[in-house]
Amino acid sequence: MATSDAAGANDEFEAKARADFAAGRWRKARDAFKQLCKSDRGTFLPLLIDANMGLARDMLAKGRLSDARQVFAYLKTLAPPSVVAELHRSIEASIPAPVHIDARSPAPAPLSLLAGKSGTPAERTRWADDLVLAFNPAPSNGSNAIDANSGPEEIAADLAAVHDAIEAVCQGNQDRALDLVRPLKRESPFAHWRLFV
Repeated sequence: MATSDAAGANDEFEAKARADFAAGRWRKARDAFKQLCKSDRGTFLPLLIDANMGLARDMLAKGRLSDARQVFAYLKTLAPPSVVAELHRSIEASIPAPVHIDARSPAPAPLSLLAGKSGTPAERTRWADDLVLAFNPAPSNGSNAIDANSGPEEIAADLAAVHDAIEAVCQGNQDRALDLVRPLKRESPFAHWRLFV
């Protein structure tokens, strides 16, 4: 009688796992199929692989690339190479192409990117750092003038303040340098330069 109770519980657990799988609850399905694989690997391994694939695709769709890569690393231990290659292509296709800027040129494009809130926070920080380290002045008028509606004038002013502050530090005038970077707003892509000055 005990074995029939265990078999009934196992059937119920399997039914719940299949229901989670059908409903797209990939994490729950994956966890259940992982347990079920211990009792019948041949039957449940393909379902475990499919649940992991669904979970990884769901993570990619939500922009959780790092989490999808962890699932991918786990799948490499379970799945045949063709399945792993398919998921690898999906992950690579989900990585956005990096935006490259030429910080050595005083063209308004880098400032417009920063003012337009383009890119990830890490990209925006790198762009701001590239502009500071290139030490080229930001355009303020003339043919290279920036569209007044996009807000880069404030970005250009912040860049100029950081440049002036670095020059002040080089001249040994730390008080002036601090006065120059103190007004930088927290939202400025150059705000972290307050720590360096």
